[in-house]
Amino acid sequence: MREIKFRGKSLKDGEFEYGSLLTYQRSIDIEGDDRVFAAISYEGLEPIEVEPNTVGQFTGLYDKNGKEIYEGDIVQWQYPCSDLCTGWNGWSKPQLCEVKFEYGAFYIDEYPFVLGKTLDFDDGKDWRLEVIGNIHERQNDEQ
Repeated sequence: MREIKFRGKSLKDGEFEYGSLLTYQRSIDIEGDDRVFAAISYEGLEPIEVEPNTVGQFTGLYDKNGKEIYEGDIVQWQYPCSDLCTGWNGWSKPQLCEVKFEYGAFYIDEYPFVLGKTLDFDDGKDWRLEVIGNIHERQNDEQ
């Protein structure tokens, strides 16, 4: 059975927290819209409130260095390629992509394949995939 866990940036210190996801409605604002908050919970500990827009799910996969891959991660990857005319074999140019979740599957943008299914990134032989950051850290660095 695959491990299901989440991460999100703590409202308290801005660091990523990891664990189970809890969502709850704290209050209703003046316009009557629900205000939904997210928290990460550890077994036996108080939930830690996190920024809802930073919550990402663990894909169940690891990069070439054994690092967990989460929704919202920025990955650099290469794929094996060859030229049948010349007999050349090698690797593609490194590409940067975001890990996303849509329609019930994790995938990397800029490339229409599903992580862990169509592309077997988990085998460590045929693909070079490395987590180099995430969209939430990149957004903060640009501000």
